[in-house]
Amino acid sequence: GFSYTTSDMYLYDAQTSQFIPLENGTTVTMKANALGRYYLTSHKSVSIDGEQGDADVHIYRMVNGTVVVQSPVPGLLSSVDIYSLAGGIIASARLDGLLSWTWSVPSGIIVVKVTTSDGRVITRKYAR
Repeated sequence: GFSYTTSDMYLYDAQTSQFIPLENGTTVTMKANALGRYYLTSHKSVSIDGEQGDADVHIYRMVNGTVVVQSPVPGLLSSVDIYSLAGGIIASARLDGLLSWTWSVPSGIIVVKVTTSDGRVITRKYAR
């Protein structure tokens, strides 16, 4: 736990897209199967560009390099591809039925391409 910090601390809940302020003495309890759901951050911004996407698709680049793709709409996320700046594929996944997907990516500039079940393609570029 934290006993003292000079800056604000937040627990980011990637499933609900909420920041939980952490103050001295704050206790947080979570289920054991919550891997990839919570992130500790010192600011309310989860990527260098903030949250990006359409109203029902959210793409985040966390400070630790993790990419989070989310949608509150069941079945909307179809696939995600992550590319290096040179165009090589770093990661690719089918997201059929998932509401949230996370992936730890290396440092550098990446391009995240999300395809939805209704045919939309959302592409974002991030740097770390």
